[in-house]
Amino acid sequence: MLSLLLAAAALAAGEYPVPPPEPVHGDVMLGCYYFPGHFDPLRWRPMVEYGEPVPVLGYYRDGEPEVSDWHIRFALEHGIRFFVFDWYYDHATRAVSFHNTALDDGFLRSRYGPLMRFGLMWCNESPGPPDYTRAHMVGLAEVLVERYLARENYLRIDGRPMLWISRPLHLIDGFGADGLRDVIGEMNGVLAQAGIGPLFLVANATERLDEVARAGFDAVSAYNYPTAGMGPGERRAPYATMVTGIRAIWRDVSERSGLPYIPPISPGWDSRPWYGEDTLVRTDPSPELFERMCRDSLEFVDPKLNMVIAECWNEFGEGSYVEPTLRYGFGSLDAMRRVFCPTAGPHRDLTPQALQVPVPVFDEIPSLTEADVAAQGGNRVYNPGAERRWGWAYYDGSPAERVTETPYAGRYCVRVPADKSGAKSLWLIAGEAGATYRVSARVRCGPGAEAVVKVAPFRTAFTWAGRYVDIGRASGADWVEVAGQYVVPADAPYISIELSVTGGDAWFDEASVVKSD
Repeated sequence: MLSLLLAAAALAAGEYPVPPPEPVHGDVMLGCYYFPGHFDPLRWRPMVEYGEPVPVLGYYRDGEPEVSDWHIRFALEHGIRFFVFDWYYDHATRAVSFHNTALDDGFLRSRYGPLMRFGLMWCNESPGPPDYTRAHMVGLAEVLVERYLARENYLRIDGRPMLWISRPLHLIDGFGADGLRDVIGEMNGVLAQAGIGPLFLVANATERLDEVARAGFDAVSAYNYPTAGMGPGERRAPYATMVTGIRAIWRDVSERSGLPYIPPISPGWDSRPWYGEDTLVRTDPSPELFERMCRDSLEFVDPKLNMVIAECWNEFGEGSYVEPTLRYGFGSLDAMRRVFCPTAGPHRDLTPQALQVPVPVFDEIPSLTEADVAAQGGNRVYNPGAERRWGWAYYDGSPAERVTETPYAGRYCVRVPADKSGAKSLWLIAGEAGATYRVSARVRCGPGAEAVVKVAPFRTAFTWAGRYVDIGRASGADWVEVAGQYVVPADAPYISIELSVTGGDAWFDEASVVKSD
């Protein structure tokens, strides 16, 4: 009660709205993956439609330092000493994705960030065959050095910065195990020139572990084992069998890899908010069962690394999160504190609500109802004319600029500068397999520019099919309609409408996807 009164008094005096954390930790170096996916209100829409999870902080704006400071406070006070951010990077263009806003604009600008370490997991998950070159990998090392690795609170083992690789086999398939070892040596040369020790590479892998070791990885881990304890073809199984089944995976991978192992723990899995009812679900999770998993993981802690990592802080769309929510409160975090910080003693969790302070949240979570579709003449594109603030992004993920420069209709249109390459709808459209849709957009181009209206098919609401279908092209200063027919394939029923631009700037307005009669 005293801490609550002191914090409330400080806030009343106009001090920073996030009270300083009171860190605790035990013998094990406990970490947690962080999913930086809540940078746009549309990213919260699946959770709103499903009805949960609802974070204690509300539908927050990733990238706001205050949000990061609440996360840091919650984490440090429950024994979590580092975040490993899912990190999105285009190896071909050296573009650091807007997905990394939570890290770049939030955590790294936060007040309490220096109290906590951070690392990266490169999400090299693009579909299709690997096309990595040595130049790509050297460029990756240069970007990492420039942006992150020299920071004092970057996560290190024996002076070596740790880097998780989400799909290490993609790299091995591209270079071969022996070739990748040579490439890693070149990357470490970049680090050495900056006075930084060589990379400590963690492979998230369960297969071909002999190649992983030969390629030069230093440790093995995983993001999650959501099917642990499940039988072949099962789509529903109790979380309790995940708790018991994961032990066999921990033992198998740690014994086969021949490398130090970082056991991953998870409080559950339920990806229905993202993928609908026909998806993988671990039923009846609970903080009590999660506490048992945490305690079991201690048996598999590698004595050299002394690490355990949780998946995830905030994978709300996959139902794997320890961040406090209205349903579970601080249950998962309290379980971690009891297991990994056994001498920490009792504590009180402060929330913004208890202190009566605001949190940076989105004031609008957009929706597209059937009534909206009917009012748009059957058009299933959210915000087709950019009249609202949300709905369109550039290819790098940053919000698309809506402008008032002679729109085709209404007050706004979207400007696509040449250096952004293109823009896309953030709201995917669920098409009917085999059905034909008329896809169109109004387009005008600046001098020397050409624009292509295209469809990007998605297999699921988050999995691109790895291909495009061109609808039509445009050039010239006058508004023209670019339109064509698109048949939805059975393997990719979701649609994103996009505008690619070369040679100059372009503008588009009144995008449309309407089912043909």
